[in-house]
Amino acid sequence: MTAATRDLPQSTKLGAENIPDPVLIPLLAEANVLIFAGTMVATNAAGYAVPASASSALVIWGRCEQQVDNRGGAQGAKPVLVRQGPFFQNQDGTITQADFLIWQDDFVQWTKDVH
Repeated sequence: MTAATRDLPQSTKLGAENIPDPVLIPLLAEANVLIFAGTMVATNAAGYAVPASASSALVIWGRCEQQVDNRGGAQGAKPVLVRQGPFFQNQDGTITQADFLIWQDDFVQWTKDVH
């Protein structure tokens, strides 16, 4: 996945009436990170927000609501508002149908576990 170089357009319209509104959650930024609005946010092993990437060491939380520039800042120096929910993102071609099938299988299992 190519790293973002600017804020991305955002929409809260999900395209389905039966999907609940996404939830905003606050996270704290990792030291020396720039997280662009509209990009996916993850937490690292220390629990601080970082730009999401294809790393198994990260936990993805959702979409960044506004740009957070913590370059030169300490861990936790800036808050990051993250909107959870399903989003349609432009992607660089590295995501395939197989990735969606894996996500679907995980979601179905999660749904069974929760309910």
